[in-house]
Amino acid sequence: EILMAPTYKNTTDCLAGVAKGEPEALEELFRRTEERLRILCRWMLSDFPGVKANEQTNDVLQDVSIRLIKSLKVVPVTSSKDYFRLAALQIRRELLDLAEDSKALPTPAGENLPEPAAPDLIVELQKRELRRNFLAEADQLPENEKDVFDLLWIHELSHAEAAECLGITESVLRHRWLAARRRLAERLQGQLPS
Repeated sequence: EILMAPTYKNTTDCLAGVAKGEPEALEELFRRTEERLRILCRWMLSDFPGVKANEQTNDVLQDVSIRLIKSLKVVPVTSSKDYFRLAALQIRRELLDLAEDSKALPTPAGENLPEPAAPDLIVELQKRELRRNFLAEADQLPENEKDVFDLLWIHELSHAEAAECLGITESVLRHRWLAARRRLAERLQGQLPS
């Protein structure tokens, strides 16, 4: 008798397989989400300039994947929304650990001297500050708007994917997304990052 490998239609199916201990479900889960996680790592890594000098996005992603696998073994994750939240948490933890480690690294002579503030550097620092303020305000959104924000802005899911992930219609998703964007624009006096 030939045994057929299970098929996983979406991330939620993969998570159900992971919960049952199916190794192919974990492989499929990472295959489906790897590029989104890479983009998220690259994006979050840009807020850690001291880490970025020493680490590559793929190295961070590999370490995050190990953390994520360990977490999935002990934390019951049944929805795509919870999976992406857990992934973002593990990325933040990895980057914070790397930032701590990089502080302990000796710096070559002269590298710890401050550089003059070039116009490009000032613009970059302003963009980072705006993004930090933006993300801090996004953390204060009502839960249903924050879920939509996380899936669309942070994880870059399509409207259809995000609506499916949250178990809502695309119309409801668009309404929550508009409300979140209006709330953020109001709180930040229209200063939204690109």
